[in-house]
Amino acid sequence: MRMRGDDVRRVPQPSHTAAVVILLWLAVSSGAWRASTAAPAAPAGAPPDSTAVRASEPDHTPPPLRLPRTLLPQSNRATLVLDPTQETFVGHLTMEARVATPVQVFWLHADHLTIDAATISAGGERWALAVLPQATDVVGFRSAREIPAGPVTLDVTYRGRIHDTETKGLFRQHEGVDWYVFTQFEALGARRAYPCFDEPDSKVPWQITLEVPHSLVAVSNTPVASDTLTDHGTRVVTFRETPPLPSYLVAFAVGPFAAVDAGTTRTGTPLRVIVPKGRSGDVGYVVEHTAPLLTWIEDYFGMPYPYAKLDLLAIPLTVGFGAMEHPGLITVNQRLVVARREDFTLGFQRAFAAVTAHELAHQWFGDLVTLAWWDDLWLNEAFASWLGDKVVQAWRPAWDAGVRPVTQRAGALDADALQTARRLRQPIQSTHDIENAFDRITYAKGAAVLTMFEHWLGAGTFRDGIRAYLRQHAWQNTTAADFLAALSAVAGRDVATPFTTFLEQVGAPLITFALACPQDQPPQLRLTQARYLPQGSHADPQGTWQVPVCVTYPAGDSLDRDCTLLSVQTAAMALTGARSCPAWIMPNTGGLGYYRVQLDGDLLVQLLDRGMPRLSLPERVSVIDDVHALVRAGTVDVALALGLVERYARDDSRHMTVSATWSPMSCDPTSRGSSVRCSGRGRASWAGRRPRMRTTTRASCGPVCSGSSPTRATTSHSPAQGTRWRSPG
Repeated sequence: MRMRGDDVRRVPQPSHTAAVVILLWLAVSSGAWRASTAAPAAPAGAPPDSTAVRASEPDHTPPPLRLPRTLLPQSNRATLVLDPTQETFVGHLTMEARVATPVQVFWLHADHLTIDAATISAGGERWALAVLPQATDVVGFRSAREIPAGPVTLDVTYRGRIHDTETKGLFRQHEGVDWYVFTQFEALGARRAYPCFDEPDSKVPWQITLEVPHSLVAVSNTPVASDTLTDHGTRVVTFRETPPLPSYLVAFAVGPFAAVDAGTTRTGTPLRVIVPKGRSGDVGYVVEHTAPLLTWIEDYFGMPYPYAKLDLLAIPLTVGFGAMEHPGLITVNQRLVVARREDFTLGFQRAFAAVTAHELAHQWFGDLVTLAWWDDLWLNEAFASWLGDKVVQAWRPAWDAGVRPVTQRAGALDADALQTARRLRQPIQSTHDIENAFDRITYAKGAAVLTMFEHWLGAGTFRDGIRAYLRQHAWQNTTAADFLAALSAVAGRDVATPFTTFLEQVGAPLITFALACPQDQPPQLRLTQARYLPQGSHADPQGTWQVPVCVTYPAGDSLDRDCTLLSVQTAAMALTGARSCPAWIMPNTGGLGYYRVQLDGDLLVQLLDRGMPRLSLPERVSVIDDVHALVRAGTVDVALALGLVERYARDDSRHMTVSATWSPMSCDPTSRGSSVRCSGRGRASWAGRRPRMRTTTRASCGPVCSGSSPTRATTSHSPAQGTRWRSPG
């Protein structure tokens, strides 16, 4: 039911801490709900210049995407009066800010909010601001006099809507007869809860106060600082101030929740699982296994969990995301954490582990260190996908036998071959670009590129570079350049230049390998690169990457390998360990290089006939995937791929059987909005978190339809183990 001026009885009466919110709301004339941000008529008793002004004046033009840096928040305090049974709420925001240069008009983000009053304080004085009504998701404030440079305090009283048909911003859901309020602010939802600087580089402390019905539980990112009952049936819960956070990482929830103790971290930080009423007995698996996953990540980063508490909060239904990494309050789709003991299936266990590990990895990558702008979303999501899979592989290595990085790579390469593919580090021109960045390129390609460069640098060096990056930029915002600089410094070589070739250009390389065996000289491979494209594509095939390439080949009774950094279109590579012309070559050691391969002449047949029995399982899977890719490119006859079906239909490894029989039409890997995604081989696997993909049906591609696993392993082929790396000739 909509809250109207005569529906005051439905709003919980506030204590003195929230009285100003309700009093100002009561002063607003009743009327139809305004869906877009707009200023109402002047509240009763408001100063003359608090009335709305026309936005058509030249200096009132709203910013097209990013807010001007004229007023920069230093901290935010938000008070909201929330009743899950109601469709609307009222709020008050106090922002401590700094004005960079004297200004009369400034802007904040606000969406589906009605601003009732705004004042600013500076230099010991306080005065009212006029509100500039806009049809966009920003709101302007105009001062009748110039606001001086320096510290200011902004106070805004407003009203908003609690949505019940979507899961963005503030939304409500019910289980049985009980109603709950949740939040989902990434990427652009915080502006639906309060006027704010809703951009990731505005990373400042927040303090949340919620006034709620007295029988309900309120939770947020931090522990409770105070909880006071009022004399009119509500409670006022104030939470401790957060460490610096961007607006999209703030979270809170209200409802008749049950909290289940899940122990502590090694340093004593409390862990809990918070579920809707009546489900506290169904989280035994989560309670038992959350702490071990977190411990592995703490060990990898070499630093303890950085926040004061950790709650996993179950949401009955999520649309457009499966989980969210709010520090201290990770939200998760209920089906990923709530199950009766008889339903602790392998599929449930894998789903829980993959999603939880991904979100826990975000507590460092994304939360402790945050992207400066959405063009570097891969810094958050690719890292969480990459590390989350490493966690699960280390925790349960038998689940996937090290195949996950190869299937991750396969799916990313398929997406990268599309004519509509985008850069990994894509310029953001509109809010639509932000939402669209939560895709397979960001998650899967980013993780695959990280895996390749970890292999190139060595696992220990790569880990040390990450640790240095986190220590240097803790509680700050960063860009790709900051991360690559940290890696380069630790590695003692230029990592930024080759890595950037995969960040800043579309597509992936197709490397053709031709073998020559000159007399009295080591055998040589001729490497040529171009962009991989399927047959019929009209995309530009030109492209040059700096690609770490490793090749495995037989050398007597053992295997040897050589590696190079292919940085030009065509180069030669000597096989220094070969005593004669090798019987076969594996052109992508470990299957971890982010490139497609094409073998010249009889090399592909030789690899399939002679080399496959001597390859690791991940390598064999990658070879089959590249055969399928060459069929789609029109350079290999489909009969060869069909022959692999017969050869591997009864293979001891399900991975080989599924790889050989894969159909690219059996699952939609580019869809959005599901907790399930395709692994790149026509199988579904649970995503590390919100993959932003369209739901696929369980009938054709469910999370356990083929027993596939969401995990992936580190490679056993490390250049630190004696691999020869050299520049190509």
